[in-house]
Amino acid sequence: MQVKNVCPPPTFAAGDKRHGFHILRVEQISEIRVTAYEIEHERTGAKLLHLHCDDRENLFSIGFRTPPRDSTGVPHILEHSVLAGSERYPLKDVFNELLRGTLQTFINAFTYPDKTIYPVASQEKRDFFNLARVYADLVLRPRLLRETFLQEGHHLEFDANGELAVSGIVFNEMKGAYSSPEALMYKAIQGNLYPETPYACDSEGDPERIPDLTYEQFRAFHRTFYSPTNARLFLSGNIPTEEHLAFLAEILAGFDRVTLDSSIPIHATASKLGFSGDPLATSATGTGKRISDGPSLLFISSLWPRRCGSAADVHASLLAGTAARCSRLMDWREAPGQKRMAISSADSSARSVRAIIEAQLRAERRSRYDRQLERLVRQLLYSKRSEINFIKSSSQ
Repeated sequence: MQVKNVCPPPTFAAGDKRHGFHILRVEQISEIRVTAYEIEHERTGAKLLHLHCDDRENLFSIGFRTPPRDSTGVPHILEHSVLAGSERYPLKDVFNELLRGTLQTFINAFTYPDKTIYPVASQEKRDFFNLARVYADLVLRPRLLRETFLQEGHHLEFDANGELAVSGIVFNEMKGAYSSPEALMYKAIQGNLYPETPYACDSEGDPERIPDLTYEQFRAFHRTFYSPTNARLFLSGNIPTEEHLAFLAEILAGFDRVTLDSSIPIHATASKLGFSGDPLATSATGTGKRISDGPSLLFISSLWPRRCGSAADVHASLLAGTAARCSRLMDWREAPGQKRMAISSADSSARSVRAIIEAQLRAERRSRYDRQLERLVRQLLYSKRSEINFIKSSSQ
């Protein structure tokens, strides 16, 4: 089957300009039956990818690279807060209004360690553009009232005992997340794998650090990162690219290109882990350099040098640096019905982690040996059965 019979025919060519947008690249991808358009808004620098296909469910998503500088959870709090009304739609809870009062097939928002994304989808064309218009206005022109910050982030209120306590939607949500030992260990490992980078911070918020966030810092984070210059728009479905560009030209009107640095530094962490070898290798851009265009990648080799010792030694050394952090993290408020957990010291934590890993390795070895023994027994039985059959046939 030819590509032209699978993918929608291109309506633009690379180099074309429409509605203030520059078509950078057009490519037909027959494997997924789409015609892809890579586009840039000339005035703001906003990047756009449209996958035009024969699918009546159209998706609009706007995302921003939002690397955190600390663990106050400002990307997470901002994700909640922008959905609480904009200049054009000054409602208290626009998200739930859209959830209940539209024909959306999907609507949500996601905070990642280095980005925040707001997707929405619908099968009805008019409803889709209404949803996309409201969502884009919410993230680009939110009200960000102080009351919203206090409600979503943190504030003081009297508890059941009549004492002042910190509360807030994101604060309480993260208290629950920090009651999970598995989540705490994951956060600690990530922070030690990528030190001195945004990945060492918690973009969702550390309950001990969330109260440090101020309203001014909250608004400044939005001004810095929630700009069309830092935006990545993703569209898919059967609505023609021409209509999307005309719609987005209206959405981006009034914005200009700004100067900002949302890049993520790359750090080699082998020396921090105490290895004499070079088990970690960075990308070709080199250690310590910054990548302005494209993602920052850290390639970790699974072929550890022999002088690093056993796998248990490697993992224990890797996790030893997490112990001090775990001792603080895991001493947070316990969830109902769950025992309070605390790690007394870094040394005991490292020994505990090593013991667990060695026990797992022993179990894996036993399992492997059991499989080998079972295979050997089966071979012996098969050989013995063949020998018996041979003797029977010979005697007959």
